[in-house]
Amino acid sequence: MFTVEELTIGCFLVEIKDETIIFGSPPEIIKVLMNRGKPLPTAVVLPANFFWLEEIQAELEFPLFHFLFFRGGFSQGERLKIIGTADQTERIRQILRLTLLGPDESLMRKWHIPTQDMARQLAITHHFALKTQEGSIAEIDDLVEFIHFKEGKTELKGLHIEVREKNCFYITYQEEDQVIDLNFYERQKSPMKIQADPFFHLKRPAFGLLALSHCTSGFDPIGFTTGLVIFINSMPLLIDGPSWTKEHLRAFGLSISEIKGIILSHNHGDHASVIDAVISGHKVNLITIKEVYRSFVLKLSLLIGWPEDKIKKMIYCTEVPLDKPFYWFGATFNFFRAVHTIATIGFEVNYSGKKIIYSGDTVWGEPLQKLLAAGIVDKAAYDTLANIFNAEADLVIMDGGGGLIHPDPTELNKFSMKVKRKIYLTHRSNLPEGITGLNLIRPGQQWEIIPAATVSIGDINAIQNSPLISTLSQEWLNTIYSQGKIEVVAPGQEILQEGETGKDFYIIIDGAFSIIQGNNELTRMGTGDFFGEIPILEDNLCTFTVKTTTKGRMMVIPRAVFLQMAKRTIIGKRLLKLHQMRPALLECGWVKELPLQIIDRLAEKLTRRTFKSGEIITHEGEKGDEIFYLERGKVSVFMTGKGQGEKIRSMAENQFFGELAVLGDGIRTATVIAEEDTSLLVLRRPDFERLKREYPILFYAMGVIAEDRIIFS
Repeated sequence: MFTVEELTIGCFLVEIKDETIIFGSPPEIIKVLMNRGKPLPTAVVLPANFFWLEEIQAELEFPLFHFLFFRGGFSQGERLKIIGTADQTERIRQILRLTLLGPDESLMRKWHIPTQDMARQLAITHHFALKTQEGSIAEIDDLVEFIHFKEGKTELKGLHIEVREKNCFYITYQEEDQVIDLNFYERQKSPMKIQADPFFHLKRPAFGLLALSHCTSGFDPIGFTTGLVIFINSMPLLIDGPSWTKEHLRAFGLSISEIKGIILSHNHGDHASVIDAVISGHKVNLITIKEVYRSFVLKLSLLIGWPEDKIKKMIYCTEVPLDKPFYWFGATFNFFRAVHTIATIGFEVNYSGKKIIYSGDTVWGEPLQKLLAAGIVDKAAYDTLANIFNAEADLVIMDGGGGLIHPDPTELNKFSMKVKRKIYLTHRSNLPEGITGLNLIRPGQQWEIIPAATVSIGDINAIQNSPLISTLSQEWLNTIYSQGKIEVVAPGQEILQEGETGKDFYIIIDGAFSIIQGNNELTRMGTGDFFGEIPILEDNLCTFTVKTTTKGRMMVIPRAVFLQMAKRTIIGKRLLKLHQMRPALLECGWVKELPLQIIDRLAEKLTRRTFKSGEIITHEGEKGDEIFYLERGKVSVFMTGKGQGEKIRSMAENQFFGELAVLGDGIRTATVIAEEDTSLLVLRRPDFERLKREYPILFYAMGVIAEDRIIFS
């Protein structure tokens, strides 16, 4: 018996007596063989390139799992044969080690994994690891027989294999020859149909989920493994990912370039097949814990043959905590450690009062109780997973694979119909007999928990008219439009009251508003202006009243969302500085009549400087490139007359000086000395030059001050 068949571009099946060999092993090859009714491999010949044209060509995780468990190779003392060069087999040995046993203790210490986290995961991994007859943990060489090429040649049960050219294998069996060429120069097509309805319409909800696949196991030939997209503020985040991730996204109306990040739960091939998304020309943000990130980088390094430092340059990593909330553009994630053979996470995410839970791959139910009783899982980890359904989520994506390391659907079936209606199972394309109420996942399924916000172009323009808001990233603008609410206000309505607790953050879309302190109107506000930030940032009472003078509309951004935005962008620091400077400027008669946006821009550019009584601030005849605003104190102005300095005036608070040098030839025309301890706000020439181009009124006002100064000197 000797047959050779091309299964797909880059993969051939060779059958001889007692052996089934595949040359090349792209993703989902096990399912291709199952769908065609072909025998599963007992040996794999490694291709020259483990990664080529955006897909893995040496994905051996599920061929090995199938050989060990479904074929029963491990229980019969047999090993999967892997054929390649010494370098290739060493790289595969390390990849499979990461897959089956995760990083060992030495790697985790090198990565600075906390001792407690390391001990927890190693206890779980060692518990589930395959054991030899002597009871020790089975290492990769106990499961795999590595066969090396020697001078480009090797032999397997009468099948002679020779490498004469890169990725070209000349094989001979019982005097019959064949050539297997694994070279190809166009990207492989998906080996199974990506099941997208031609009439599918992507909704892009403010908060919701999209299934890219059936989210089945690596052995279920009905479809692809786990791939989900969660929408937050209508922005997509990928959760794990099937092979041919970019093709899946494209089939459902998404582009890899718009994916804001990938939440990676763990590094098994049925969840971490997102390498085509990483090697895509766009730097990807990987959102996960350190163990998962570092394992992913190491795996990718071994596949591509690049050093880890080079791989890291291709990826942003957002390392998430497991002991406190993680905030993402107004959504609150709580990540937790799942109980799986290697480090794995799940999460719950809260958004505007709604919640989605993703369990990740995890032991649950009665098996989890046994692990707790045996001391393998601690109480904290147990409680998080055991109480996962007490969180009253709107949607639960739950592992339902059954067996030793996945929840049993019959246990999940014990919940009430109210709970079961919200549960959708991964690792499963059918339900055991007698199961009712639980749900399966289908490709293209959409859960629109909060529909997308509809904000008119005119309102968007008005909101972004604010210089503060216009500097935000597109992600934060999306957050404002998704989680903010437009409210209509009547004339004379008080939005904030002096002495009361602050509420939310407000951006004026249209209408006229006044800021009032006591009985005094400090300033007026209009389109693009904002208020409400200081009581939130300082966690204090309002120091003024905001009241409408006409009918208007405003965008109301919830307090919690604004706090996230202030902490994660430069806005928080800008606002604190603005409110250190703005009150003094509002004491100046002509300044407070300016639009608030101009006052705020001026305030942002100022710095504060103090002088002791008698200290010289400027020297006549010296170069000067700063304008001063007298915030507090008093100064004396001296000019040279008849060979000696003569005091020409005193200046008190809320006046500008120093403008003559900045507007003129840059030389100081007077000496200014502090009469008492004095605080000045200082505007540098370059900042003034920029401001006067943006707001000519500032150039005009300073010019008027300078003219008056010359006339009355």
